[in-house]
Amino acid sequence: MSNPEDMNQQDQEKQQLRHRFIVTAISCVVFIGVCVAAFFLLTNLLRQKWAYKDNAAQFIVESYYDEPAGSIDVLCLGASTIRNGISSLEMYNEYGFTTYSRATSIQLPVISYYLLKETLQSHDLKAVVLDVTILTNLVFEDGESLGGKVHEALDYMPMSDIKRDLIKEVVNQVDGLSATDFYVPLYAYHDRWSELAEEDFSLTEKTKYYYKGQYPNLRVSATSYPDNYMNESEEANDGSLYMEEQSVDYLKQMKALCDAKGIKLVLVKTPTSSWTTYRHSLVQDFADEQGIDLIDFNELSIQTEIDYTPSTDYCDTGRHPNISGAQKISHYLGEYLVNNCNLPDHRGDQQYSQWDYCYQKYNSLIEDWNLRREFNFVSFLSNLDKENYLVMISTRNDTSKYYTTDVDDALKELGLDAPFGSVNCLSYVALLDGGKLIHQEWRDDSAETEDESTSATITYETKYDGHDILITSYANQLNGNNAYMSFDGTAVSPQGKGFNLVIYDKETDQIVIQRSFNTGRDGKEYYHESELTEYHDDPAEYIRHLTDSDDYISVITVCGDSRKYLPGTVTKAMVGIGLEPLSEGFNKPYVAVLNGSEVVYNKAGTKKRS
Repeated sequence: MSNPEDMNQQDQEKQQLRHRFIVTAISCVVFIGVCVAAFFLLTNLLRQKWAYKDNAAQFIVESYYDEPAGSIDVLCLGASTIRNGISSLEMYNEYGFTTYSRATSIQLPVISYYLLKETLQSHDLKAVVLDVTILTNLVFEDGESLGGKVHEALDYMPMSDIKRDLIKEVVNQVDGLSATDFYVPLYAYHDRWSELAEEDFSLTEKTKYYYKGQYPNLRVSATSYPDNYMNESEEANDGSLYMEEQSVDYLKQMKALCDAKGIKLVLVKTPTSSWTTYRHSLVQDFADEQGIDLIDFNELSIQTEIDYTPSTDYCDTGRHPNISGAQKISHYLGEYLVNNCNLPDHRGDQQYSQWDYCYQKYNSLIEDWNLRREFNFVSFLSNLDKENYLVMISTRNDTSKYYTTDVDDALKELGLDAPFGSVNCLSYVALLDGGKLIHQEWRDDSAETEDESTSATITYETKYDGHDILITSYANQLNGNNAYMSFDGTAVSPQGKGFNLVIYDKETDQIVIQRSFNTGRDGKEYYHESELTEYHDDPAEYIRHLTDSDDYISVITVCGDSRKYLPGTVTKAMVGIGLEPLSEGFNKPYVAVLNGSEVVYNKAGTKKRS
């Protein structure tokens, strides 16, 4: 017969064993959970980010998957020139149809093909716009750099059967890539510890993005086209450029997909300074063979029609259009698509109200772009009262010598009433929000003393609207000058002589301009611009109005090749006010001087360097 005490001891041992098992199991689960969480956290931290300082690729790839099913009418595919050069929101606002650009840097045709297949699973497309660069051997680089471009396109795609098929084909085509790189990103990026920067921590969570696949670049890089750009007299191709066979195969598969669903396939080439007439002919002949329309924005007739200008419409040395160039390209492309495809107009449809909201964000960028082009101090100040602008101001050096009543009036309109014109060196700091004065402070530091104790820096530091703001000013002539400003810990001041301004756009969440205006001893006067200001975007109208006032003395001269891309409207305007037109051909000199409506001197050279 069993002893009750022995039975109780056995039960206790079983309970203790069960308890230890449960504790051990929970510990294992917790440990595994921590490891899994750490794995995903490290993966998210270490994998490459593509933020706005590069090309916004991460935002573009991720945000496509936020688009409601059936909401996209037009898909854009191809290289980064398309990503920069086509504005979905510009076309939506003007024509009403919806577009998303899934373009990525040096996008391989295999990627374009699978992105099209994936998009067709969710959207009833009416048109597909494809960049022709990807059809030529220009798309291929060495394996290492090309591998990075592939990661840019694939890393932020959610896993699916289509992505698995794409990974399989990409790995077979690009040296140095393995499937593990994409299935286990930590394997690909485990050695990025030394490269980690602030954005790697700040972009671990998804960032809101509004621009429907566009990278709207505000930078302006004045450039000019080389002599052989679209020059019909250039020699025949030496064989270095050709239609890549594998790329052509993918295009044919894309065309078959589009044909089966009644989708219009359009080939596009954005303006690129390296383009030539041979390259145009190569892709044009191919497009004709395949029965596909080609829009080549390198054609001079199209550039003239849309007034595409290399000195204002690129963000680099003639490769990627900036936001201005994208506006012009998108207007032309949008009109073509409306005329050649059965596209709906969603404007006013409540289901597409988020597109109206996104356009507001985009329109803020356009306003930022216009402000960046404004170099007259008075006009610049008159545009700072927008609700979305946070403005930081600091002075250094002298601000008084060329300080005008026009500038004074413009500052007072903003509530800034310091005695800038009566004090040589006025240390001054100010913060404005939506045109409303939040803080201003000044001190007369014009006394020429070397005693730093009598002229300490003015400092204004605050936590405002969630941002850390520091504005300082020291304007003493002998003791040095300083106009240091920082925004969220980053130095942002241009540190120029006179007035330093930094404008942050709350709508687009970025600093859009850092500008200084020197009204001091070695500066210049800033007056209101004349009535001609309203015509600065229309050169023909600008020229027509040169004779409007006897107050104008106008000088026109040219440098380099000025005739090739000159719109015909400008030539007519020149003739209309009594001037000779520019001579045909390259690099012909030209000088005109007008006193009001009187042509004082006008000569158009007929020879180079004459």
